[in-house]
Amino acid sequence: MIKWKLKDYLDVHDLTPYKLAQVSGLAKNTVYGMARGEAEGNLKTLETVIKTLRELTGERVELGDVLEVIDDEPVTEYESAQALDAESHVWLEADLTPPLEPYEWGETDPNTLGKPVRYVAGVGIVVVGEDE
Repeated sequence: MIKWKLKDYLDVHDLTPYKLAQVSGLAKNTVYGMARGEAEGNLKTLETVIKTLRELTGERVELGDVLEVIDDEPVTEYESAQALDAESHVWLEADLTPPLEPYEWGETDPNTLGKPVRYVAGVGIVVVGEDE
C-alpha cells in the first residue's frame, strides 16, 4: 500500500494544504485529503504537487518526501530503528562513555603482555601451547 506523507513535508517547510492548493491550482479537497493521508490521487496530481512544492521551497522534492510504502511484511531490525522517534535516535547514537585518560604503562611494553593465541576452526580462539 502507498500512503501520502504530505502533511509531514508541509509541516517541516511551514506550509499549509491551503497554500499548496492555492499555488498549485488543485482542488482544496484533493490537497486536504492528501495531507490527511486519505486521497488516492493520480500521477498527474502527484506531478503537480511535487512541481509546486519545488517552486514553493526552492528544493528538490522526491517521491519519498510525499509518499510512503507500507508493507504487511515483517519489519526488519533496521526498519524498526528507522521508525523510532527523534529522541530515541538521539539516545541510540549518543556516546555515553566518558573520555578515558591514556593508561600509563610505565616501562612495560603493552604488546608483550598476555600469551599468544590462535584460531582453531570449530573451537574458536585458543592460547598457544596450552592443552587443546
